[in-house]
Amino acid sequence: MKLYPNIRQQTTLLLLAFLMLSVQGFAQTPFWSEDFADSVRFVAQWKNGGTNPGTEKWKWSKNADGIFENQPDFGSKTAANGFVLFNSDINGDNAHDVTVTSPAINCSGQNAVFLRFENQYAYFSAGATSKAEVGISTDSVNFTYIQVLTNVARNDLSQPVQIQVLELPAAANKPKVFIRFRWQGVYEYAWRIDDIGLFPSNPQAKYDLAVSNPLVNLNFATPKSQVDTTFLISTIENKGIQNQSNITLKIDMSSTNGQTFNLSDTLLTLNANTKDTLLFDDLYVPRDTGGYTVVFSVKSAQVDEDTTNNKWTSGFRITETLFSKDNGILASATQPQTVQGDLWEIGNLYDIVSNGYQAYEATFSVASNNNAHQGNTVSLLLYKINENNDPEFTDADLQIVGYGFHAFTNEPNFAVISTPLLDLNSNEQGVKLDKDESYILTIQYQPTMFVPYTANPYPYNAISTVVKNGSWFLGGFGDAVTAIMRMRIRPINVTSTKEPQLAESQLNVFPNPAIRDLRADLELQEVSELVEFRIVDVAGRTIATQQLENIQHGTFTFDVSNLQSGTYFLHARTAEGVKTKRFVVQK
Repeated sequence: MKLYPNIRQQTTLLLLAFLMLSVQGFAQTPFWSEDFADSVRFVAQWKNGGTNPGTEKWKWSKNADGIFENQPDFGSKTAANGFVLFNSDINGDNAHDVTVTSPAINCSGQNAVFLRFENQYAYFSAGATSKAEVGISTDSVNFTYIQVLTNVARNDLSQPVQIQVLELPAAANKPKVFIRFRWQGVYEYAWRIDDIGLFPSNPQAKYDLAVSNPLVNLNFATPKSQVDTTFLISTIENKGIQNQSNITLKIDMSSTNGQTFNLSDTLLTLNANTKDTLLFDDLYVPRDTGGYTVVFSVKSAQVDEDTTNNKWTSGFRITETLFSKDNGILASATQPQTVQGDLWEIGNLYDIVSNGYQAYEATFSVASNNNAHQGNTVSLLLYKINENNDPEFTDADLQIVGYGFHAFTNEPNFAVISTPLLDLNSNEQGVKLDKDESYILTIQYQPTMFVPYTANPYPYNAISTVVKNGSWFLGGFGDAVTAIMRMRIRPINVTSTKEPQLAESQLNVFPNPAIRDLRADLELQEVSELVEFRIVDVAGRTIATQQLENIQHGTFTFDVSNLQSGTYFLHARTAEGVKTKRFVVQK
């Protein structure tokens, strides 16, 4: 399930070589080409096929506008005069295996054949559900397929064009060759294809360097009090078909507060169609609030044939109070393909490097079909990471230290909402943050709700957005999805006092989730004259209380059969201290 487009607004043939090309132009002349400038010719000569219970098919179009919210216009060379399109989103929740096949192409006299085509491809499904392929045949019946566009990330709507090159040795010197584009998927986004050409030799540039995937900070916005020494990572790729030498990567940082930084590094050689990743560590400390811009540029001893990809600009901000992974440029909204259970959870990780601060506010967003979120409530949870020796990341690696909630009224889709963060034990606004610890701030969505996100990535396995859907996944929905989940911090009032805390092992609740009864095991070091239990909902309302006298240990049962499905907290107050545990009621 995903948001509708209106919500996003607000045979023995061998395919030997598969190459990725990013240049916009090419010097060679194709011996056959198709730019889809004639809609009548497309209908007459290209054949729709495959299976699809939905209503869509491959169609001709000349509307190059982005189809989805904040998707760029189709960037093919001749998009303005027409292209072909399969809109899987309009096709609805239907499994499709659709093809579009060219007329016969004469490759006689061509000792080598290379296929080049331009795309704008985006998909929604996780795993291998969505598969884009190119098929080649010499009889229009038996096709051999190769998967293409495999480097496109799920939910990545940010690319204007993706250019592919395939070598087709089995097409050489054949009088009839048929090219087929095939898409298998279920309720994906869309695939646009244009500017198809067959060439007698590789149309890739000889010399084409590109810089990509910079990582300049672990957050887009970081409070000044939590700034650490900056590092920079970037990838240099030789997209050409010739090796290159004496390659220089130059980095220039500037800021709105006047701070600057510059460095460069050199690679002696970079082989054709290879990449190298460069890491620069312990560089500088951003000294004040403001915007920071980092420009990566690359050059070599050879003359580059495509200078459009020699430079990449990135940036980040230093703030007074705000942590943010997202850059504020909305891309779309998403959710798990299948929600496991009554809730799913998503959030961002933030590192604390200085003592004396507390998290006091969370900012998030929401979207849903037909405004299904309105009239419902969401819970927010602040976890402190306490990793154990288990290689799997589970709830056992997390300690809930704070929470929040929000009841939706008439908020529209993609509204940006702020809500207080409350200490788990005191229920007061402000959650103490410990130095050199990591925290995950999440929101629990119902299955009808989607998380709005931006497309600024955190590559190189940097943990940014995390998802819990039955189990935890630290990779989230991939680099192309950065959840809108921000956190504000402030200095702690040094005069404030906190009640002593029981150890984690002194209070345990089970089963969790609970259906009818919730049990609590309490183990105190000494007898407490008075023990008070309170069950509280995410809005801070007390649902039930129980007071017991002269208790040191025991198992206590609470009837939760009349509670609605959702998140609740069990507070225990004793003479030794207090402790709060979260539990879930599931019907």
